[in-house]
Amino acid sequence: MKKTNTWYLLAKLVLFFILNSVNVAIAIVGISYLQPTFKTGYLIGKTALFESTWFPLGLYVHAFTAPIGLLLVSLLVLFRIERFPAVHRLLGKIALVLLLFAIVPSGWVLSYYAMGGVIGKLIFFLLSSYTAFAAVQGYTAIRQKNTLIHQHWMREVLALLASAILLRLLLRLFHVGFDFHGDWAYNSAALLSWVPSILVLKVMKTKGFQ
Repeated sequence: MKKTNTWYLLAKLVLFFILNSVNVAIAIVGISYLQPTFKTGYLIGKTALFESTWFPLGLYVHAFTAPIGLLLVSLLVLFRIERFPAVHRLLGKIALVLLLFAIVPSGWVLSYYAMGGVIGKLIFFLLSSYTAFAAVQGYTAIRQKNTLIHQHWMREVLALLASAILLRLLLRLFHVGFDFHGDWAYNSAALLSWVPSILVLKVMKTKGFQ
């Protein structure tokens, strides 16, 4: 049993390292948006959008808060720091505030400008909305001292935040591996980046996985 626990901890450490290595890379890209060139990546062809108020505001808020949210939630979910209640509560409250007052609202703003047409906009709007719902459900569960339900919802929040990483990996796979481009590719990657993960977690919950 001790050996199994050691391997389980190691697996969580590896997952945490991988998630947040990519997370740091995404954060660095976000910092580069302070002096955008509009020649590479997400900002290609978006020069005119910077003349508005909402797009750059949503972009900067999301770029700077989402990586922090992913770091905090991955730390809280993957490691049992609830053994340190004061630390767990503090980090949890910070994560909740970031989610509900920065990450989700800025996600709504960016969904309006999302690629993929109406379907793309809807996918990202639903992603942000479900993230808020899951975060509130997780908070409600722990307020009711239902730890198992709380843990389930926070796993969902982690999956939702990590969808930003999976989206990029899927787009790369579609473009390079399958020469799959355009709105269909983008919308497929957007949908696959979070919906299957949530469905798997819900099945695991019904099967009694903790």
